[in-house]
Amino acid sequence: MSRLSLTQIAIAALVISGLIPVATYAGSPLSPFTHSPDVGNGHKAIYQSTWDSWSRHRLVLGKAQMDEAYVKATAPGLNTYGTAIRFDNGIIFRNNSAPRKGETSAVLGAIMQKYDEVGGAHGRLGFPTGDSYIHDVKRHTKAQNFERGQIYWSQLAQGYVVHYFGE
Repeated sequence: MSRLSLTQIAIAALVISGLIPVATYAGSPLSPFTHSPDVGNGHKAIYQSTWDSWSRHRLVLGKAQMDEAYVKATAPGLNTYGTAIRFDNGIIFRNNSAPRKGETSAVLGAIMQKYDEVGGAHGRLGFPTGDSYIHDVKRHTKAQNFERGQIYWSQLAQGYVVHYFGE
C-alpha cells in the first residue's frame, strides 16, 4: 500500500471540499495541461487559465463548439497571439503575448456578436484586454475593452457603439 504525502492529502481535501477545481494541479496556468480537461460537449481546453475562465462563465457560455485552438491577431501592427475556444454564447481568449501573457477574457452575448461582425481577433479591435463591465448603471450599458478599441452595448437602445482608439 502506498502512502500519501501531507501535500497530496491537503490537495485532495481542498478538491473534495470544492475550494479548488479538480484540474488545478494538472498543469500550470502558464503552460498546457498534462491532459486536456473537458469544457462540455466533448471539447477540450489546452490551458488551466482557460478552464478556470470557463468554470466562472459556464452558465452563460452554453455548449462548446470547438476545442481550444491557437489564434493570432492579423490586423496591421498587432502581433498578439494566444488561444480561443468558442461556445454557443461566447468566446474565451487566452493571451500568450506580453504584457498580458496568461490572462483570459470572455467575450459574451451581444458584445460577442458585434465583435464577430467587426472581424473578431482578426479585425481592427484585436484581442480582448479584459471581461465586459457595467459602463453606466443608469443607462444600462455594458462595455468591453480590446487592444485597439471598445464595444459598448446599450440594453435600452438594443444597440452597439464600436469605438476605435485613435479615431
